[in-house]
Amino acid sequence: MWRCFGFLLLLHLFAWSRLGSLPPVPEIDRRLAADPVQTPAERPPFEVRKRGVVYHIRPMANYELRGLVVSYHDSDSWIDFYHKLWNDHLNFRDLGVVWGFNALGGLYRDIRFSNSDFTLEFQIDSDEVLNRFRLDQVSNNHLLAGKPEVEETLRKIGKGDQILLRGVLCEYSHQGGRRGTSLTRTDHGNGACETMYVDSVSILREGNAGWRFFHGLSGFLLQLMIPILIWQAWSALRAQPGELTPLPEPEPGEPKPV
Repeated sequence: MWRCFGFLLLLHLFAWSRLGSLPPVPEIDRRLAADPVQTPAERPPFEVRKRGVVYHIRPMANYELRGLVVSYHDSDSWIDFYHKLWNDHLNFRDLGVVWGFNALGGLYRDIRFSNSDFTLEFQIDSDEVLNRFRLDQVSNNHLLAGKPEVEETLRKIGKGDQILLRGVLCEYSHQGGRRGTSLTRTDHGNGACETMYVDSVSILREGNAGWRFFHGLSGFLLQLMIPILIWQAWSALRAQPGELTPLPEPEPGEPKPV
């Protein structure tokens, strides 16, 4: 039992370490070559209530984004202090995404991406990659969602997934303040992130599907085994030192053990 537990634990940890892998270039969907589609918004302002807070949404442009997820940040995690301070429950997730030449040209494999509370950072060690990297084909997207099914799918998205998002770029506000959005892919620095209210989301191609399966399966089996192992350990501790297990009585006609 303990050997099986150790094997599952090692499998779980190794699968977890592979969840951040990015796919090889041949697995990139050709549809990611297209730039995001942005058109004037005709949608009127609307409101979304979440966790007792009313948020006012002002659409700025219709927006459609296809891309490869290279990094993400969960805004409602315990380490994100600023969203809690602002009482922001609507922006629950950020996705760092690349497309176009950055995706189909494979440049993402030579860059280290990471997300903080509000920004997407990337580190490039090669001058050649730096010169070829398109800054207008990468974005950090602050995602908002009012529909439970949309939010559920957005939460499932991980690094390496190839996705399609449809919705509106928008600014949103409540009694505590207001946040805006970028309306161009050529800006950089503070205010360059896209704030997007997502109406629909599709995962065009899932990344690391095998490792996600093994990670989930091993985690489930570990949870089943832990109570059994605790019971075995507790039973062993309760046993009296030197206690012997009595031998079974011999069958009639059999010699007694010496």
